[in-house]
Amino acid sequence: MPVSRTPDNSSGHPRSASAKRGQSAFPDPLSVSAKREQSPIRDPQSPIPNPQSPIPNPQSPIPNPQSPIDNPHSLKLAISGKGGVGKSTLAAALAILLARRGGRVLAVDADPDGSLASCLGIPPAVQRERIVPIAARRALIEERTGARVREYGQMFTLNPRVSDIADTYAYVHDGVAVLALGASAKGGAGCACPENALLRALVTNLVLERGETVILDMEAGIEHLGRATASGVDTMLVVVEPGQRAVESARRVLTRAADIGLRDIGIVVNKSEGPGDEEMVRAALPGVAVCGVIPYTDAIRANERSGRGVLEGLGPDALAPFERVLESISVPRRTGVSA
Repeated sequence: MPVSRTPDNSSGHPRSASAKRGQSAFPDPLSVSAKREQSPIRDPQSPIPNPQSPIPNPQSPIPNPQSPIDNPHSLKLAISGKGGVGKSTLAAALAILLARRGGRVLAVDADPDGSLASCLGIPPAVQRERIVPIAARRALIEERTGARVREYGQMFTLNPRVSDIADTYAYVHDGVAVLALGASAKGGAGCACPENALLRALVTNLVLERGETVILDMEAGIEHLGRATASGVDTMLVVVEPGQRAVESARRVLTRAADIGLRDIGIVVNKSEGPGDEEMVRAALPGVAVCGVIPYTDAIRANERSGRGVLEGLGPDALAPFERVLESISVPRRTGVSA
């Protein structure tokens, strides 16, 4: 059954001019408290972080960020697709390119099994010490939600204070601030629990309230996004490699994205080895804008094996496909996919 990008005036939740600047016309309760928090300064009354977690980044990577209204050039970009297709490679590449242009970039690893930090070239030892997922910071979760982690039958706040988290816990590498979300430690805990309440509120804050560019590297789905948060996402890119399983996963993501009101959706064909690969994806996903085609290159593969940043050592020809993806993001698109 075909789905298409819903026009602004017919979604049931019309997007106002203010929502276009990064605010939802009908904010959900998770975003209400975040909107009330104007200062990113950490509460001096908050408890000391979990001793098992590293100390917060002493650098404030993105201090006193402008609001989206004050910074109209910020971009909110979500990237999704089947595991292994290259979501983190694309997210890291775009973050690096935007930082090189002088932009303030926050790259968010929203995939519990993600490798965004590795794709940015951050050494494993630094990742273990400095990039601890928010979902693993037990003391933070308990302080902000008022409930103990992994205990049932509790009352906890659904709109915890989160406006200072990115400034406190993001790690800066080569001009890109990196924040890992993680996931609830208990299997199947996608239900209401303190960890998920904090993560959901945090994503809402990052998308709707932050003034810098935010790139969300997501798992094969859009579980971290809700209808209100979707109004602040400028573009969603679904990464597809030539193959039936990747195409089927992309179709499911596209359907869910349309269901929650994401309006600007495109696909990026990754690991292409020739025109036939792009043609295969276009034929399988008719009506969906192709925002770029990334050829398979030995140089990127070598960087991944050695732990270097994905763009390290690449020449202009290898960088050009990623640059074209960035240029395409500003082009309005109508998106549909046939079942």
